[in-house]
Amino acid sequence: MSRQEKIELVMVATRRRETPLRPGWTLIEVLVAVAVVAILIALTLPAIQRAREASNRAHCGNHLKNLALAAHHCHDATGALPPYSTGQPGTSIFGGWWIHLLPYVGESAFHDELMNASNDTDSGRGTMSSIVVTQERFRSRRFAQLICASDPTLGSVFFSNGTSNYLANWYVFGDITRGCYSPAQKLKHVENGVSNTVLFAEGYSTCNQLAREALIACGTHNFGITWNNKPSDDPSYLPENYLLFQVMPPVAGEGCCNSLRAQTPHSSMPAAFADGSVQFIDANISLAAWTKLMKPR
Repeated sequence: MSRQEKIELVMVATRRRETPLRPGWTLIEVLVAVAVVAILIALTLPAIQRAREASNRAHCGNHLKNLALAAHHCHDATGALPPYSTGQPGTSIFGGWWIHLLPYVGESAFHDELMNASNDTDSGRGTMSSIVVTQERFRSRRFAQLICASDPTLGSVFFSNGTSNYLANWYVFGDITRGCYSPAQKLKHVENGVSNTVLFAEGYSTCNQLAREALIACGTHNFGITWNNKPSDDPSYLPENYLLFQVMPPVAGEGCCNSLRAQTPHSSMPAAFADGSVQFIDANISLAAWTKLMKPR
């Protein structure tokens, strides 16, 4: 090795000794860093959740508005609102109000498929068939227009794709005297004024293990009418009254979702009125005031 090479090796070794080694993180420093990150996440997460809920609230309210507009289109085309539910002998198909709104929400092809399946099936009672809408190919159909992303029960039943977060007010869509299968009603029957009458509101898609199926109204939606085919405020239920909605009820446990009522996952109940507007109803509204908004006569 030459003298010059020896000098260079000595200089390199000297520089290495003079360069201080970077110390590693101590355990305490790591824990402090983790704690700081956790605090930042804790501070940020509520803001993200609030932003997501605000978006969902607007989106779900828009669905209600579209349902109200579809009901008006149906009224313009047929001279009446969609019936709350059909299924009596001689009717064209068994099912709820959503079936009759399908042509007015961009689902004409699916509506025709249902109608053809019903007409092709011999039920022994005219053209009505109660088995068509319960077939897996129909009941599992997903309707994005009927889903509110804030609902904590979404996907909790095996056919949840066919459930609905939106309920029709039976007091408007029915004639009050003939239960679920009332004839289709006209807007002229809304005597209290279209801006003072609720058409649609929200509900959990599954409540007390009861799925609110999109294609069937009677016995599953329970908004103004109960399983027993009685009004929600029928005197026979006293001292109970199932008309008033629930706000953010838990899925299970004390005070949980009551399948005889409407409920909302938001801090107030979004409702579509008969004039096509959507309003958020305060959770503290009185039963008397809500009853007036529910009953058109």
